Amino acid sequence: MKRLLGFFLFFILIANAQAGTSTIFIDVISWQVREGGADNWAQVIPPAGLSVPARIIPAPFEWNKGLRLGIGYVFASTGHDIALIYTTYHTLATSQAQGVVASSFDGNYFANNTNGASLGPTYQSAAIRWQFYYKTLDLIAGHRFNLKHELQFHPYVGLRLASINQSIFSNWYHPTTPTTFSSATENLKNNFFGIGPSIGIDTTWPLFPGNSQSISLMGNFIGALLYGHWHFSDIYANNTPVNININVSSVNGAAPMLGGLLGFQWTKQFAHSSLSASIGYEVQAWFNQIQFYSLNGGRFNRSTFIQGGDFEVQYHF
Repeated sequence: MKRLLGFFLFFILIANAQAGTSTIFIDVISWQVREGGADNWAQVIPPAGLSVPARIIPAPFEWNKGLRLGIGYVFASTGHDIALIYTTYHTLATSQAQGVVASSFDGNYFANNTNGASLGPTYQSAAIRWQFYYKTLDLIAGHRFNLKHELQFHPYVGLRLASINQSIFSNWYHPTTPTTFSSATENLKNNFFGIGPSIGIDTTWPLFPGNSQSISLMGNFIGALLYGHWHFSDIYANNTPVNININVSSVNGAAPMLGGLLGFQWTKQFAHSSLSASIGYEVQAWFNQIQFYSLNGGRFNRSTFIQGGDFEVQYHF
């Protein structure tokens, strides 16, 4: 990524020898993540004979802020443009459970269960901390068109690099049946890196046009098909001490994604530059993202969904 950034900055310096337009922008994003796997990390089982349903315990992700940074250039001779965009985001999910708590993770199955006669020990309480790290780098090339001096649309093609790493730390306390230990941990990783082509379109429709200022409705859409590599690890440990390392083979394959944004944009024109600010609601769907093994779900093949607000400031000069 550093080499790609260096090449692009060098290319911008060369391009600025022409009479084109440069752009810098920064987005403050406020997103929330939802995904399969985090909706069933543990189950609370009622005592035998009671007509109380078992409870599935989710780990909801927190809303958190991130950044999107970009630089771009429009070539005066052709009207074509290029841009480099970097996005970084991190969030966390936490949850606790009490009662007769059963684990959904593989490592616990092998603890004190050498003959496979049970699903592993249950516990009086448990807690989880699920970290989610998201980074993308996009190199895009496009062209802006005007339709009847009102609707503006900007189709583009690009190359997307993406890293989505997830670390799942769980703690398990006081087994409900006699065992050789009193507490345990199980730590999993579901790490993804991919690269592939993208295609999209940005649109703006002036609602209140003007010579120096305008307010527009905007709608942006993107799709990408990445070829990716998933790396996993799953390590269980208790204070006997016993360590159990689950050998989960890596996965290589397709990782498609779709995204869109809808919002409003304000633009101010100056003599030789312009400033714009926009606010919108963004959604993304990353398919096939969760692929670690679960005790009661087998090999996952679940999607990750991201949604939330986006506030952007652009300066063209």
